[in-house]
Amino acid sequence: MDKTIFADYYAELGLQTTSEIVLARTASAERIIGEINDRKIFDLVLQYYGFPNTEMTWFRDEFAKEDAAFSLVNNEREVRVLRLID
Repeated sequence: MDKTIFADYYAELGLQTTSEIVLARTASAERIIGEINDRKIFDLVLQYYGFPNTEMTWFRDEFAKEDAAFSLVNNEREVRVLRLID
């Protein structure tokens, strides 16, 4: 994953970030990519299209490993960035 591009996603949404946050999110994203399966891909697609009650606990928990304060509720705009993981 290109860290510069990841930071650019934040900029596109007008989100302020730091190097530490980009590095933490990148580490989490790399773990998700390494462990992705069909169910998780389906969860991401449903969440992307705004389907309610999509099971995203696994997603939140992965990012919380690097940032204990990470929240899907409080970080709604940031989650838009994180869904762009390639």
